[in-house]
Parts: sequence; structure tokens; C-alpha cells
Amino acid sequence: MSGLLLDADGTKIERLHFAPEGDFAVETIQDVEPTLEANKRLRNDNPSGMGSSRELQHVASIPPVVQLMWFQRYGIEAWNQDHMPAVIRLLNDPEWSLLRTNEGTI
Repeated sequence: MSGLLLDADGTKIERLHFAPEGDFAVETIQDVEPTLEANKRLRNDNPSGMGSSRELQHVASIPPVVQLMWFQRYGIEAWNQDHMPAVIRLLNDPEWSLLRTNEGTI
């Protein structure tokens, strides 16, 4: 038996899988391609990522499913300010370069 939940913005699906003995698992699915394509466009259009006021710099967009993966694999909460050094380390890693919206290192 399984159930299906759709995220409020319609970008993420969570499937609930139930076993007869009462155990369950949650499977999270999200198409990250639109975010990765948007990141690529931002990187091409504005490689520095600096805003017009030069006060803020857009460095990455991290899809919720990737944030969940980081939490499950590494114990890193992308939304937790105390975990920012670890988030920056991951964003500077070539494996996660498609999440970056600018060039260089953070």
C-alpha cells in the first residue's frame, strides 16, 4: 500500500510506502532540472552573482530534495546558520557545482 503527497508548489512528490506490519518509508522525488538550468542561466548572465547594489551576492539555489539529501547523508542542515561552513564547503565542491549561480569560490 502506498500514498502520494504533492508539495504545495507542485515541484516535489513524497510517496508514503506502508508495510502490513505498520512500518513505513517516505520516498521524496523532485525534478531538479529546472533549478539547475536556472542556475546555469544566472551563472552565464552574471558570473559574479552580484546584485545591482553590490550589497548581496547570489551564490546558489539548492532544491529542497538536495537539502534533504545533504541532511540524510551528512547531517548538514542547509537552512541552519550554524551549518553554513559545511554548506559552503559542499557548494565549493565540484560535485555540487551545478547548484552554484556564480563563478569562483564562496
